[in-house]
Amino acid sequence: MSANARSALDRLRQRVELFRKEQTVDGAGGLVQTHVSLGLVWAQVMPAAGRLAESGGARTGQNSLTVRIRYRNDLSPGDRITLGARTFQIVSLGDADGRVAYLNCLCQETRTAG
Repeated sequence: MSANARSALDRLRQRVELFRKEQTVDGAGGLVQTHVSLGLVWAQVMPAAGRLAESGGARTGQNSLTVRIRYRNDLSPGDRITLGARTFQIVSLGDADGRVAYLNCLCQETRTAG
């Protein structure tokens, strides 16, 4: 393994769980959206931007961040990534290095604070 490849792998230090968005029938003729675990993977979580908004008297913080993982092709926008108690909604995905080695997941996290 080359020094560059080893260096990139060394940055994947956080354990995250991947979830795929699925719709299932609810038994009453409707659909229910659920997220099914795809398992735990190593990742590098990098903050991108944040903003604070006020809606209905509550403050809402929205953070954009990039989660880099080993490349895979079973994720789509709308899927989720969790890191501990934090949940990130995947907004877009892209090949991180053009060599199909790493996948950058641009994510949005929304938190409500009093």
